[in-house]
Amino acid sequence: MKPRVLVVGLGEVGKPIYELLVESGQYEVYGYDIDKSKTVNRLSDIPNKVDILHVAFPYTNKFINNVLEYMEKIRARSHDNSLNCSSRMYRKHHLNMLREI
Repeated sequence: MKPRVLVVGLGEVGKPIYELLVESGQYEVYGYDIDKSKTVNRLSDIPNKVDILHVAFPYTNKFINNVLEYMEKIRARSHDNSLNCSSRMYRKHHLNMLREI
C-alpha cells in the first residue's frame, strides 16, 4: 500500500509539491485548499488517516492551531506516533513540540 500524503495549501508552494508527489507515482496523494477553486479533494473525501501532512499555507498567529486542527481531522502520524493520546494530551504535546522548533 502506498503511503498517503495530504498537501494542505495549494498555492505557489503547495501545488508544485502536490504535482511532484502525484507524478512520482509513489504516493496516494490528496490536495486541499480553503480556496475551492484550488482544492483537489474535499476534506470529507480525504481518508481519516494519512502518513504525511505537508503544510503549505502562510504563517499567521493562528498557524499552530490551524496545523493541529488539520492533524486531528486527518490523524496525521507524528514522528513519535503519539496519536494514541487523548485529544487534549495530543494537542498539548504537539504545541510544546512546535514551540521548541
